[in-house]
Amino acid sequence: MANCPSDVVTVACSNPVAWSLATTVAPGTMAPEGSVTVPLIAPRKVCAQPVNATSARTTAASVTRRRNRRGKSGRTYWDSIVKTYHENGCDTPGNTPHAANRNVFFVSDWLAFGSKVRLNRHVEKLQQLGITHVIDARNYPSKRLRKFETIHLNFKDDARPRPMWFYDRALKFYRIAQRNPKAKVFVMCRAGRRRSASLTYFLLRASGHAPANTRAIMYKARPCVQLVRAYVESGELYLQRNPLKPRR
Repeated sequence: MANCPSDVVTVACSNPVAWSLATTVAPGTMAPEGSVTVPLIAPRKVCAQPVNATSARTTAASVTRRRNRRGKSGRTYWDSIVKTYHENGCDTPGNTPHAANRNVFFVSDWLAFGSKVRLNRHVEKLQQLGITHVIDARNYPSKRLRKFETIHLNFKDDARPRPMWFYDRALKFYRIAQRNPKAKVFVMCRAGRRRSASLTYFLLRASGHAPANTRAIMYKARPCVQLVRAYVESGELYLQRNPLKPRR
């Protein structure tokens, strides 16, 4: 107890001094063995969440269930779609649109339209039908068409108005083909329902057919065609600006 400070402290003298700051610098050293480094930024999640995969599987399963669900008639949802397509003279959706020789539809003895040519047997069929000229309305060429006189108009099926040069080139090609009495023209697109049908409608109109008669011819050749309004109106505008003498 003799070395303990006194409970009472008496200040005998006080002198103020300036503030000072002491800094200690030590050389870098390796972390001690067994230490753990904690990252300051949380790591990114680069893998997809399992929930998304489950959701995709659930969506696919729901579509399958819907197709296999049978209604009061005993037919499934998919059976009803196929039946509707067949009743309208169209090909089964999802299947090859060229099966059963149904990809060429004649509207006259020298003019036809239909779906794309992608196999050698399609080329052979066109040759057997006497096709000599092809108008390809798609936005990419096809090597299968080298055996025919071909023009590529290179347009997507976007349901937008076509420029005047589109119809000018198609009609000039068609007129040149008509100079040969044995020529037959095939207008082609991917499925043979929209672009090729609408362009064939224009060629019939340019040949002197009335609008109502032209529509009747198109729907008789293939009941499921879709005469796109923008395409038809663009063709009519071209005919108004360029009156033509009707030919065969």
